[in-house]
Amino acid sequence: MGQLSVISYVSAPGESLSVFIVSVTALTYNTLLKAHSIDYDASACKLTPAGYVSCSIFVPVEVPNYIPLNVTEVLAIFGGSPDRINQGAPVIGFAGKWVIPQVLAQAYNVPPGTVGSNSNSSQAVAEFLGEYYASADLAKFFQLMSLPNTTVAKVVGPNDETHPGGEATLDIEYLMALSVNISTEFWSTPGGSAEGEPYADWLAQLAATEHIPWVHSISYGDIEAQWNEDDAKFVCNQLQYAGLRGVSMLFSSGDDGVANFEARQNTSFCKPFTPAFPATCPYVTVVGGTQFSTFTSPICEQSYNNMRLSCDAVGEVAADSATGAVITTGGGFSNLFSRPDYQNRAVNSFMTLAQASNKLPPPEYFNTNGRGYPDVSAMAHNFLIVMNGEISPIRT
Repeated sequence: MGQLSVISYVSAPGESLSVFIVSVTALTYNTLLKAHSIDYDASACKLTPAGYVSCSIFVPVEVPNYIPLNVTEVLAIFGGSPDRINQGAPVIGFAGKWVIPQVLAQAYNVPPGTVGSNSNSSQAVAEFLGEYYASADLAKFFQLMSLPNTTVAKVVGPNDETHPGGEATLDIEYLMALSVNISTEFWSTPGGSAEGEPYADWLAQLAATEHIPWVHSISYGDIEAQWNEDDAKFVCNQLQYAGLRGVSMLFSSGDDGVANFEARQNTSFCKPFTPAFPATCPYVTVVGGTQFSTFTSPICEQSYNNMRLSCDAVGEVAADSATGAVITTGGGFSNLFSRPDYQNRAVNSFMTLAQASNKLPPPEYFNTNGRGYPDVSAMAHNFLIVMNGEISPIRT
């Protein structure tokens, strides 16, 4: 096959996975992969311990950064948990356009060489649940991405650099990569669990600190209904207080559509919808997720003679497991917090358009008067990071 652009990634001790791990049809191989001189060796397929068959597809250097792949069944994605995979259901996967800082800069019209020039500018990531980063990984990431080698200005709280995590590593590497020459802090708060992060402790520390970064990025979220109403409103009020200090708080909208993560194991949680918190707090900016995709027009989702039509144009759409993403971007309406006035125009327009196209869910599924989210959306799929000294994929 000659020189390959594929990178081998280690997802666990002794286990090496390649860039694309899918089950492809013979038709796909003959019409698409073979046309790009992509070798597909069935003997390289193997049964994983979880019972999935994984096959590696190696991509030559001359092939573009993105390749639409007709996939019969996504069987394993870099060790992704099986509960995120639609087993047995035909899937059209969009494997690729790996996201690196330069790709994001181009997608969002950030001119090359843009750097921060205001010495008063500052930003931070907030991390929970024992998520840490390693300064050596950050330095190697900048080196591989041809970016200036910048260090974190301040670490607040614990940070075990011998055990970096994917969440914290992704957060800090990309925040700093897209905000060159901006003073960046890493805030780590111990405690909490997968069902609830210690937001109150983090916010109390922020309130007690005289000078804090102006922008905070938080990629965590909980189920709103699992929060005591008084506790949720206390946290939301503290976020409002941060806003009064001039601080911007950016929160993730979640990874599981309107249903939230409980629905991964039990579809009965899909209805009524389950909003996320603190995304439902009206005093934060909530960011949804997008992906590069060939599903940019309705025709791309149609079929002819039992063959799914394939579009070549690559655009940006909401991240959705139905279009090749591992997550489905979160969104919905709060059951605790009323819709703020600043959302009325956007929400009313959304309701009108959704109803006209018969896509508005039944009103008993969600609170039509609640705070809606997300507020904005940005890329959330196919990132490459450096962790434990190696390039690692974050499919999300």
